[in-house]
Parts: sequence; structure tokens; C-alpha cells
Amino acid sequence: MSRLTGKYLLLSIAVGLYVADCGINTAPMAGGSSDTEVSAGSIAGKVVDSSGKPAAYAAVILRRVGFNDSMQPAPMASDSRFSRNTITDAQGVYVIDSLDSGAYSVEVNSGDSLAVLLERRVAAGDSVNQIYVDTIRPMVTIIGVMVPGGPRNPDIQINGLDRRVVVDSAGRFMVRVPAGAFQIRVNVPGQPRGRTISLPPMNPGTVQDIGYIDPTMPPPPPPLCNDSACDVAALRLFLSDCGLDSVAVESIATFSGGRITGITLDHRGLRSLSMELVRLSKLESLDVHGNFISEPFRTVDQCTTLKVLRLDSNTIQFMPNQISALRSLVELDISNNNISSLPISITELSPTKLNLANNRLLAISGPAAQWADTYDPDWRLIQRPPDGNYPNPNFKGDVNGPK
Repeated sequence: MSRLTGKYLLLSIAVGLYVADCGINTAPMAGGSSDTEVSAGSIAGKVVDSSGKPAAYAAVILRRVGFNDSMQPAPMASDSRFSRNTITDAQGVYVIDSLDSGAYSVEVNSGDSLAVLLERRVAAGDSVNQIYVDTIRPMVTIIGVMVPGGPRNPDIQINGLDRRVVVDSAGRFMVRVPAGAFQIRVNVPGQPRGRTISLPPMNPGTVQDIGYIDPTMPPPPPPLCNDSACDVAALRLFLSDCGLDSVAVESIATFSGGRITGITLDHRGLRSLSMELVRLSKLESLDVHGNFISEPFRTVDQCTTLKVLRLDSNTIQFMPNQISALRSLVELDISNNNISSLPISITELSPTKLNLANNRLLAISGPAAQWADTYDPDWRLIQRPPDGNYPNPNFKGDVNGPK
């Protein structure tokens, strides 16, 4: 038996067993073509129209589930780890191989009116993947209008689909998507990540009018994650919001029990922290030292599971009362910033390691100063005076703070 024939025999057995067990509609490999092989870590399928005719040469767009579109107006350059594009053949068959294990979404578009959005999973060690038969249906049309007098030049983004449409001069917009449930996001130039609106499942061919949108309304609190897939998706969104789409999750995240428990993003040019961070319900350590963050606590004070927080060497000017929400902190480093006062609420924290060095805290007194004396006894020796001159005349030691 030839090597190629052996592969087809294995595939035929796998497909037959799957049909018997699950009753899923499957098709022969590549519509009967004899020269198509499916390698390990692959997704393959066949697409037809409502009459059963193959959807030939339709666009196939594969994205990792949780992948987020770039916040830039131009389409993001494809990252083969998270996205891949191809077309169906004359029989409506597509094959995408050499994929990492995980969940993927597959969008198939035929022209500007018919499409289908699927979800497929690749498991570690897969040698073949089922050939599913799916039917393209009329696309859904989403329309809406911005509240008059709102921000100028906003655009609408469909999360996960590489769709961005610009609002016209009258504030109206229209976008077409495959049938399903989606989240849309309103982006305003010069403002942080905009408001996200969840849409209910939409049937093929329907028109969904979402009415007026006020992009100035603050987004609702994001839902907390309760599994690994949600953690990874939230962190990818966080990276996208911070302009770090090319950064791999595994390069900056620490996992424990499958959940994200630590993030290290030092010296990345960050100026703000996305609210997606709040969704990481098991996050215990956050290290963002050496950036340009001035107001981190709009986000960080909601991460109540944090035990280690490194915000040193940023541009922070004040500590808000909400810092007291981080009751689990055992290590806090806010050295090398521009902080000139501490709120009384900070005295509710009892860190075992505290670094206040190289700020402008010489004027603090009362309970805040006593708290600083307790947890960072040398803090007074390494401070910049209010006039900004450095070092402090009383300074003794390393200008970069304690080692």
C-alpha cells in the first residue's frame, strides 16, 4: 500500500466513524480530488449554497478564537499564528494546515451577499480533521446612527472579523456580516478603546437596526473570565488596545492551573492600561515598570486579586483613594515616579515589600507618613524635593533606589 493511499484509508475510516457517532454532514476529501492531503493540525471543509451547488472560489478567512482586529485604520498584517486566508477550490473545498492546537473561527464569503461563520477546534496530535459541509446563507445587515453632536470621525468595528466601517457625514453606518451573534465597538480618534455593544444572534438575511449610539458613554464593566480560553482572549484584546498586537501571549504571561496569574510588560512604551485587564480574575502579579503610564488606577484598582504590583519608573503623579481596594497586595513598587502625596486610604494596605523611592513625597505627614515609615523605612532618604532638584540634600544611597 502506498503512503498516500494509506492516508486516504485512515481519513475514510475517521470520517465514517465520525458520521456514525455524531451524525455530522461530512464530505469526501477535496470533493473527490486525488491530489489533496491534510497534514497534522489542519482544518478542512466544503461549502455549498442553498441548492447544494459548491461555493467555488469563495474567500476563506481563518482567525484564532479571541483574535482581535488592529485598532489601526489599515488592516493588520496577517500573523500566521492567529490568522490565515485562502479560497475554496472549484468543488467548494478548502484546506488550511500546519495550525497550532486551539479554537478557530472560519468565515467563508461568496461575493458581498452570502457567507457563513463557523468554529472549529484543532487538538494536539490531530493527524486529520473532519471535512464538514456547510451552507452559505444571506448575510446580516447591521445599521445604526450616532447621537447628533457627538465626537467626529468615529468608526464601527466588528470584533474578530476584520471589519471596520467609517460613519458617514450624517452619523449613519452600515456593515454586513455572516449570521450569528457579534460584538461591535465604537472607536473615536484620540480616545481610549471605545464602548462595546453586544448584539443578539441574528438570522440570515435580517436587517438589525441598533438605533442611536452615544460613543461618549463609558463602557459597562467587562465580565470576569472563568476559564483559560477567556483569559487568553482578554489578554489578546488588552495587547491590541495597547498597540501590541505582535506580542505573543505566552511571552508575557505566567500561567498556573491553566489560568493567567502574571503579566510582565516592562519597557513597552505603554501610556495606558486597557480595561480588558480587569477580566483576568486570577491575576496575581502585574509588572509594567519602565513605561509612560500616568493614570493606571482607572484599571488596576479593580484587579483585587493582585498580590504583586510593579508600577515603578512611569509618570504617575498621584495615588487615588481606590488603591485601598487592593487588600491582597504583598509587594508594591511605585518608585521613580512623580508622586507628591499619598491618600489616607493607602494605610489600609499591609505590604511586606514597599518601595516609594525617588518620588516627591517629602511633604507628606500624619498617618500616611507613619505608614510609609512602617513599610519602607528608608523612603525619606531617596526623594526629590518639590522644586524637582535632585538629589535631596538628605539623600544617602543609590539614586535608583534600594537594590
